[in-house]
Amino acid sequence: MQMLNLARFDIAITSSLNGKIAIKKLGITDINEPVVLDTRDLYLYLHVKHRALVPFISFSIQRLKKSGELAKITHSIEQQALNHPAELK
Repeated sequence: MQMLNLARFDIAITSSLNGKIAIKKLGITDINEPVVLDTRDLYLYLHVKHRALVPFISFSIQRLKKSGELAKITHSIEQQALNHPAELK
């Protein structure tokens, strides 16, 4: 985003949240709203010694998705990140 801000790049591709945080941290005001190019699934990998947790974790994530709670948690965390970008490393 720094290079975009300095007009050395014309386009930057990143995740929506990372882009918003960078824009806020750098105080950039002259960038157009982002366009969603694609969405990707995320995968959780566990060490084999935690194999017994897989069904519980899977069930819990599905339950959170179905109830809408996962979206609420995600939104809350994103808002915290956007409201306090200086605290992020």
